[in-house]
Amino acid sequence: MEFKCPQCDGVLKLEKHAGLVSCPYCGTYLYYEREKIILRKLIKPILDPTPAKILLKNKIKKDLNLKLTYLPFYRILTKEGVKFLPGEDIKLIGLEHFVPRGDIIPLDFDLPPPQKPSEAILKEKEIKEIESIEIIYYPFFKAEEALNIYYIDAVKGEIFTNFFEEIEEKPRNQYPFAIGSSIIVVFISLFLPSLILKIIFGLLLTLILWYYDRRENS
Repeated sequence: MEFKCPQCDGVLKLEKHAGLVSCPYCGTYLYYEREKIILRKLIKPILDPTPAKILLKNKIKKDLNLKLTYLPFYRILTKEGVKFLPGEDIKLIGLEHFVPRGDIIPLDFDLPPPQKPSEAILKEKEIKEIESIEIIYYPFFKAEEALNIYYIDAVKGEIFTNFFEEIEEKPRNQYPFAIGSSIIVVFISLFLPSLILKIIFGLLLTLILWYYDRRENS
């Protein structure tokens, strides 16, 4: 079967079973799917691994290893506008509404095709009257920990995950010395001869100790 390269209009001769192909004239990476040619492009990563690692550590309070990966999105142009749909069935919170942004550059190395065929996505989303369709690979730094998966946007620094474990600091006693000392003060005051002296002594020392702890914890 013969097709024209969407980049240079070169004539391509493809077999029915062809999948990932490249144009022999311009070298553009293409994807052959159900008798149509889909152009594949790449969004250039901006964020380096080190700041990406810091962003994730600040969010989850853990230091995890990162790996640069690319998620494919279908860029579908219709009369209603442009739609971006994930080409993989990855359960990440917020990814279904994600819109890839950044500098689009030619794909100069091969990447796997989307796991979900475009025909299945178009049918699922009931999208018709398509003017054009492309595959845009978007860069993410991926980290895994047990059942948790984290994707750090390598352009904007946004973090996506399948589950965010809320990290809460355990409540701590801000005035441990004062509370412990107050118990001792009360105990000592029991041995004073006068009730008034007991009360004055207890209140006075308790206030002093609480004031001391407050200064230490401020």
